[in-house]
Amino acid sequence: MPDHEEIARGLMERFPGWTTWHGGTTARWWALPPVRLAAARLLHALTPDELAVQIAQADPSQPAPRVLEAHTGRRLSFRIDEEPQPVRLARRIARDVLAAWGAPHDVDTVLLVVAELTTNAVSHGEPPITLALATVSHEGRPALLVDLDDASPAAPERREPGEDGGFGMRVVEELADMSVHLRPGGKTVRAVIPAPETTRGGTAGGADGPADGAAGDTAGGGGTADGAAPAEAHRSGNPSSPA
Repeated sequence: MPDHEEIARGLMERFPGWTTWHGGTTARWWALPPVRLAAARLLHALTPDELAVQIAQADPSQPAPRVLEAHTGRRLSFRIDEEPQPVRLARRIARDVLAAWGAPHDVDTVLLVVAELTTNAVSHGEPPITLALATVSHEGRPALLVDLDDASPAAPERREPGEDGGFGMRVVEELADMSVHLRPGGKTVRAVIPAPETTRGGTAGGADGPADGAAGDTAGGGGTADGAAPAEAHRSGNPSSPA
């Protein structure tokens, strides 16, 4: 069993001024911001890593979050539907996690996929809506798994692109292996993004993507809102479990 007090002390050493603890009755991690951040609110998350990402987002003076691999196994999940700008939040989370993991993926590609899946879930799904990111092996290559879970039992229907939308998810299908998994209490829309075989200019996409104010990073979403995620099985088979 993890030592919650030791983990909390470690978080407070990494983020001076913040008070962190594990709620025994809620089974969640909590962080109280320092007085100097008058506008910051009480933060809470399911894991220490999620809490670290939230603290780094709320406090610009803090270092970028790093992954506590012993506790997460390179998989993080975040509840996003409770925030006023869930698509913007999802993009920021994806950027921070890629930087923390040192992932070789092209940031533009990952942010586009995350934004479109989140827009689809917010527009057509039901709460709670959760974004999960994980590293997996897919067809012998490292890959990033992006899951959007929501409580709607209805599988998305494919739409033909037209004046009223339908383009966004088609673009995602070109960038990632898409699948929809129905489960009791809802569904998971999944995208598996392979790491590039070669990187542009000899460097990985990594953390040098566009600023959060880039196109698509708005309250309304990262592109066309549509429910066109395919309901058929994964085209190339299921990826392995997260590393």
